[in-house]
Amino acid sequence: MSRDIGAVIQELTNSLCDRRALGPLKYLLAGWPTMMATSDEWHALWSALRDLRGVAAHDLTDEEGALVDEAYRIVDRSIRTAGQVPGGPSA
Repeated sequence: MSRDIGAVIQELTNSLCDRRALGPLKYLLAGWPTMMATSDEWHALWSALRDLRGVAAHDLTDEEGALVDEAYRIVDRSIRTAGQVPGGPSA
């Protein structure tokens, strides 16, 4: 069973803030905070995590990278379960 997305994002945000890692934090905050009430918000977080993994991955510690991967999987699974595949025709 996966953890709550809020707990994962909070742990990641705390780590980035503690290190003053503004580059990665900029990407994360593009999709967070959110109420996760609409599919658009889920897609915004999915996109932010995707960008963080792709563009700022070199600025993450191993632990932060694992948190990004965990958060990405949670969001991706939630979107797919709802039938709103990222990048698909309904996106």
